[in-house]
Amino acid sequence: MTVDFSFEDVHVLSCSIFKPKNQAKFNIYALSKPHSASAPPPNNAELAKVGLGALSDEDFAFSLKNKLMGQVNLVRCSVGHVSQGGSLTLTSGVLSQQPMEGSAAVSVVNAGVEAFTRSAALELRGKARVNTVSPGWIAETLASMGRDPANGVPAAVVAQAYKRSLGGDMTGDVIPAVQ
Repeated sequence: MTVDFSFEDVHVLSCSIFKPKNQAKFNIYALSKPHSASAPPPNNAELAKVGLGALSDEDFAFSLKNKLMGQVNLVRCSVGHVSQGGSLTLTSGVLSQQPMEGSAAVSVVNAGVEAFTRSAALELRGKARVNTVSPGWIAETLASMGRDPANGVPAAVVAQAYKRSLGGDMTGDVIPAVQ
């Protein structure tokens, strides 16, 4: 694991996990630049619009592999590299607690992140803190998609939830990012 860059007291880590049998490589990284609306980052938002009957095993596997296992692997890679008392903050989403029609794949993954947070916090007690921030749609993201930003949570509110996770002494908590 290496520190890719540091800014004030925040260190962004990158790690790779190699599985001996198939040499599959999982990269975990942080993006420091916003994406343009014409080239959005990969996400599960499209799957939140698909009805349960139309979801394939591949749709579920995509969400599980990317959003869930990406965050599980981040914590796994961090064990032994985070300073005692350090903080690992994951991201789930409102669909774990407030599912909507068409959100099955995304809801199960968000709930998985939250359950993993509670479990990992128990295992890492005294070593590192693990929490999850659970935002709804970000207002600025909605605006960039041409949707009404009034239905979203301002990015500044979400940032405060991450700040609370990083600066507090809590562990195993899911912090809702709401107005």
